[in-house]
Amino acid sequence: MGHILRKHPPRGRVCAGALAAILVASTFVPPALARIDAPTLWKKTFQASLVARVTVLDGDNRMAVLAVNEVIKGQYPREKLKVVFRAVNWSRDLWEDRIVFPQGARLVLFLQPFIKKGKVNALDQFELVGGYHGIEDVPPEGNDAYLQAIRRFVTIQSQSSQLAIWKQARTLLEEDNPYLVQAGFEQVLRFRLADEALVPVLLERMEDETVAFRTQSAQCLGDVLEDARRDDKTLLGEDHMRDLLLFTATNDADVHVRVEAIRALEAGRDINLLPTFRRIAQEDPSQAVRYQAERAIYEIQGGAAPAQDN
Repeated sequence: MGHILRKHPPRGRVCAGALAAILVASTFVPPALARIDAPTLWKKTFQASLVARVTVLDGDNRMAVLAVNEVIKGQYPREKLKVVFRAVNWSRDLWEDRIVFPQGARLVLFLQPFIKKGKVNALDQFELVGGYHGIEDVPPEGNDAYLQAIRRFVTIQSQSSQLAIWKQARTLLEEDNPYLVQAGFEQVLRFRLADEALVPVLLERMEDETVAFRTQSAQCLGDVLEDARRDDKTLLGEDHMRDLLLFTATNDADVHVRVEAIRALEAGRDINLLPTFRRIAQEDPSQAVRYQAERAIYEIQGGAAPAQDN
């Protein structure tokens, strides 16, 4: 991003005797290591009353003046609008860079009316949704996919019922546009929409070159396995699903994907997987993966301390 800098602080073999205490304790992430989550494209689109493509005419004054090239969401009949942003710069957090509007820059803005003393200050004055998160300069090579995604989100979010929104959100997992796929996963995971009918798509995404999509696919499959176990239901193609998750847990190049594959398999509580988990707990080069394997052993054994191999 040319005009804003998005900084995220970094994220940060458990012995059998200590594992039980760790598993029952609440998860705590030190503030210095906590990830600062930016609002997603789906969320920004939902929260904004006006989404527009603009060109900066004047960004040096108290309010930036911008030419409106396209209104993507909402209604705005004028050719120019103003964005009040100086206060955001003064109140920004340490990891947030200053917002600037370089003259001539072409941006996408996520906006809401500027409220002053409890009422709309002027019809042409807006503020950014989420502060500095509400301004994006889209790289030329990603312009079409990015704008296509926003337009699709506007259409989906305008549905009259939540069920209709969820139905269309599920279909986003089948798209080629990565912005759409990411939003699909966001909704499916948030509202636990993964079910047996979605498994074929999830299995395809398990082999996606994008690490995030493989990770999220494993999380969704874990939800499906957990629901099937709770309902005492055998899934069509369940063996294939487990085989692919096992292969991923032992072979994927990314640590996060391996962790989520193990977690997904853990949800099925299959005691036949214990030997594999013990091997992973001993041999995987990643401490995070070894820990997750030991946790899976602990959970599958019903809270008993993981068995030690001789």
